[in-house]
Amino acid sequence: MHRLLHIIHSFFYLPLYLFVRKNMLFQKDMMRWSEWKEAPYLGRYMQFVFLMTEYKEFRNICYFRMGKLQYFVRWMCPPLDSLYIRTKDIGGGLLIQHGFATIIHAEKIGNNCKIF
Repeated sequence: MHRLLHIIHSFFYLPLYLFVRKNMLFQKDMMRWSEWKEAPYLGRYMQFVFLMTEYKEFRNICYFRMGKLQYFVRWMCPPLDSLYIRTKDIGGGLLIQHGFATIIHAEKIGNNCKIF
């Protein structure tokens, strides 16, 4: 069933992926999440689909990296509504292990930050 869900979502996520794929900070985020969650590697796009379908915290990071354009695509796959990212400068490799009822508010966050 999960595999079928990933295939269905793969059609909807293509425009979103085409937008974020060139963002190097997001690429680092995706690599870190893929390693942590041991995401099956079926190519970068299907890895993206897997993470977006399975992990709401990852969706929040993706939408954060998109900036204001996120509001046009959030309806496709809603983010975790109790996770707030209020920091403007966050390095690549951001990993949020448990984002429920979490507010991230700092002046700056470096690379490979893991938030529990």
